[in-house]
Amino acid sequence: MNVEELKKKFLDNIKTAQEEKIQDNQIFIKIDKEDIKTVSKFIKEQFDDVNKILEQVFAIDFPDRNEMEMIYTWWFIEYHALVHFRVILPYDDLKVVSIQDDWVAANWHERETWEMFGIDFEGHPNLKQFLLSDELFGKHPMRKSFKIEHNPEEAK
Repeated sequence: MNVEELKKKFLDNIKTAQEEKIQDNQIFIKIDKEDIKTVSKFIKEQFDDVNKILEQVFAIDFPDRNEMEMIYTWWFIEYHALVHFRVILPYDDLKVVSIQDDWVAANWHERETWEMFGIDFEGHPNLKQFLLSDELFGKHPMRKSFKIEHNPEEAK
């Protein structure tokens, strides 16, 4: 199977999948947030364990659009391809279902994204403070609206 066939497999089997582009050996697919669990299970069940790795789960803040994007990236070793699934989350609904029960690697990615961006991962069993100090916890410092409070006198 080549990159085009890999892309077709997702577009044919994921209800809301929309191709955005293929660049080199990277496939970019947009899905509705309701389908991330379907994607997670589909990859888990349809591809050999040795040929797939959940590489990253992260967020991007777009305040001008009043939304954030979740990006889920899997590496398919056999095809030498990265597949990026993009999920749009409006500011008034910053939640998505957790995939950590399918992918252990998602556990800390989701925890970090929850803490840094404030996106709730429904069903995640351990969303609690682990990176930020008490002073920063709950302030979501990776959001573009976050204001750094800096006192130059403290640096002396």
